[in-house]
Amino acid sequence: MSIMPSLCMETITQEQTLAVDQRSAMLHVKPGAIKNKLRLGMAALVHDVVFLYRLLRHPMTPWYVRGLLVLPIMYICSPIQLIPSFIPVIGQMDDVFVIWIAKKSSRRLVDVKTRQECHNAAAATELSFYEATRTYYEKTSK
Repeated sequence: MSIMPSLCMETITQEQTLAVDQRSAMLHVKPGAIKNKLRLGMAALVHDVVFLYRLLRHPMTPWYVRGLLVLPIMYICSPIQLIPSFIPVIGQMDDVFVIWIAKKSSRRLVDVKTRQECHNAAAATELSFYEATRTYYEKTSK
């Protein structure tokens, strides 16, 4: 009987310690760090989309990969989706997931040289709206 309350007290103190550790970890996050992570994630997503577009348009891409790359475009543009896009977060996450699956599957089906050319072309693409967003956030944060 006396063992049970002590075990419960240990569990409670461990949970309280964990909660305090999580709160203190969140306090040490810099104010702009989350914004920068979101900005980098968005830039990576745009890079992936440009990479898939370049892969679709590349002359050395096999026909079956082109057919596979058209499917995500049709899914994202379709008004009928598994999770509708008007649902705030989850609706956009399934679109990101479709892009991720297309990139993963094309990685296995396309040769390294073609993939590298498309990756380099996507990296060299000017992202003017990204620069505009970055300068807007720099001006508003001052």
